[in-house]
Amino acid sequence: MSEKELGGGVAATAHSRATQAQIIVGELCEQFAARGEDDPAAIVFFCGHTLDGAAIAAGLRERLPNTEVVGCTSAGEYTDGHYGRGGTAAMALSRAKVGRCAAALAQLGEGVDAGVRAACASLSARLGDVRELDADRHVGLALIDGAHEREEEVNEALGNVAPFLSFVGGSAGDDIAFERTQVFCNGERSEDGAALLVLEMAPGVPFRVVKTSHFAPTETAVEVTKVGGTGRLVLELDGRPAREVYAELIGVEPDAMTNGDCFPHPLGLMIGGKAWLRSVLALPPDQPGALLFACRMLEGATLQLMRPLDLVEDTVAALDEAAEAMGAPIVGAIQFDCAYRRLEIEARDIAVDYHRAIARQSLVGLHTHGESWLGHMNQTLTCLVFG
Repeated sequence: MSEKELGGGVAATAHSRATQAQIIVGELCEQFAARGEDDPAAIVFFCGHTLDGAAIAAGLRERLPNTEVVGCTSAGEYTDGHYGRGGTAAMALSRAKVGRCAAALAQLGEGVDAGVRAACASLSARLGDVRELDADRHVGLALIDGAHEREEEVNEALGNVAPFLSFVGGSAGDDIAFERTQVFCNGERSEDGAALLVLEMAPGVPFRVVKTSHFAPTETAVEVTKVGGTGRLVLELDGRPAREVYAELIGVEPDAMTNGDCFPHPLGLMIGGKAWLRSVLALPPDQPGALLFACRMLEGATLQLMRPLDLVEDTVAALDEAAEAMGAPIVGAIQFDCAYRRLEIEARDIAVDYHRAIARQSLVGLHTHGESWLGHMNQTLTCLVFG
């Protein structure tokens, strides 16, 4: 647990390794109160997928009825004091930092656009029309179910309803099983929804969205020529079986290729000189020539093969650049960190170095099933930082 000064206020982070919701809630609230946050404006929490996140959210809301509470399950969660899997990580945002805020749950099962519009109507009733909110003072968080492949639709719907407001977030996880993920909002739970939180920052509190991936484009490019299913199944690249082409790009035999061969070699959609990563998620056994990607693909899109940079150095550079752009040091961050980055961190045994690099300020984060800001991407660190 730790707390850092945030522009005159306090953001308290807390962590629990307990498995029973009642104990988790008690430990988090005790840690928050010890740091002066017994009535925060909002709490954001991430928990292991085997925990009862709905009970955690309901318990926090019961203990702190004037606090907006949003959270989701994870593929790993951390604070500035802890890094691991299977626990609960949380941040309490001070009322000195956040002027007003409101949360709403978008239920997506009967239509993404309708669910997002209903949730945004609820937000508008409390904060004013989300379409008209000052983007220099307001920012949104979006925690999206990570098992139903609706992220692109959610981001599109948010862009239509609130085109000037940034929503940064990620997809709930279940430790990369993609079977059952959950989001939570003020005691409500959904396995096919999105928890939305809009923050109005206090005067004089700068903030910025950070997006970084430790990959750079090579000169090798391919065209998506045939997709199937919901758009994440790529059948052909350059007019040939996708798996065959991709195997050639990364230097392995198609029949011998494994998932472990894929995550170090994402493809990137280049927009404005920046890469929006598209990583291979699986090799479908019933589609021997196809690749299943973690993001939706469009026929005719040109993707570049990416080469890796140093993950820790790239992350530090991105955070330092954000601080310089804000004109103030980063003193708090809410991070959405791809589970594929976690796999690389574990494979390279750099968890200690990585955590030390990102934990220079008050911090809560999770390893996600995908990241969101303006669109859906993966193998990326996307975060909201405060100065």
